[in-house]
Amino acid sequence: MSQPAKLIEFNEGQRTQIIEAAREYLMITDDTQLEAFVDHIEQSGQISAFGVGSLLDYSHLQHPNGAFKDNLEEEFPGLNENNVFSTHAGAAQGIEATFCCFDIFYRGTEEDPGVTIGNEKIDGAQTEGGLLITQLDDMDPNVAANFVERYLQRFNERECPPNMPIYKFELMDIELRDGTSTKGLVCVADDEGPLYTRNVNNRYAQGNENSIYYMPANAEGHDRASAVIAVAAGSPTNPSTGELKPRGKITDMDYLRNTIKGYEERQIHVPPAMIALYEQAGEYRNLLEPDQLARLETYEPKGALSNTATFRRSFVEVARAHNDALDCLEPDVHVA
Repeated sequence: MSQPAKLIEFNEGQRTQIIEAAREYLMITDDTQLEAFVDHIEQSGQISAFGVGSLLDYSHLQHPNGAFKDNLEEEFPGLNENNVFSTHAGAAQGIEATFCCFDIFYRGTEEDPGVTIGNEKIDGAQTEGGLLITQLDDMDPNVAANFVERYLQRFNERECPPNMPIYKFELMDIELRDGTSTKGLVCVADDEGPLYTRNVNNRYAQGNENSIYYMPANAEGHDRASAVIAVAAGSPTNPSTGELKPRGKITDMDYLRNTIKGYEERQIHVPPAMIALYEQAGEYRNLLEPDQLARLETYEPKGALSNTATFRRSFVEVARAHNDALDCLEPDVHVA
């Protein structure tokens, strides 16, 4: 059977460039997987990343304020800020997005870690999210190869900041809402790593079942994750640049709120477990001392309002109504 026509055709040097970039930034060592990664780019004319959490808020090619990190139009002819990516609703099989990784960079510190989303491999599970697709087929192959290298570098910087090795990267099948299937890069939780919450030898719990940072996969673990989310906050300044972070990008509670809102804005189902986690985290916030609560509120756009029972109840009602309404809608493939 003949192979489908390639939308981009790389020469040997360009293939090697992309493979070496994938080795460095995706930490993929299997030669067959590396060759398949390049083949997919050639045949589809695109590179994609499957997003949950903050990747639904802004891509790794952007700053949190939405501005693009590079002068894409000049550096990569054939690409511009209008077609650099589009987000499509889709689902990945065999993984579940859960708060199973410690965060010591964005919404936590080494001394007081937060938790962040990792895609855990679970048989029979399915995770909905957004596939961020970047079209490359209008580019010269040499420009496309250079762009892929930059893309992977930015992806690694975003998902694996210093001293926070929480993910393994895989190219997985993603089923789009129209029933078609393509492939996207997925951040899979490293279940053997020291920052995996369910690893009883993680660097914080160290096998101590009484530690708040010991989170086995059971109801008690969910309680402990919500307790961490309620109190965790990263540094108000970016550890890499020293610049002040924008409000809403510091606390773990805002991260969870923003994640839920990201699903809503892109017409994607909010995982019910995340709604329940938000409710539980809110209950833990009720137990904080006034000075501790006031500190967290200074980092959050809605301040004290976000900690009122009325606000939290309304937020949860909107999320659940969103899921109910989405079940009644006709499929809509392009969501952003």
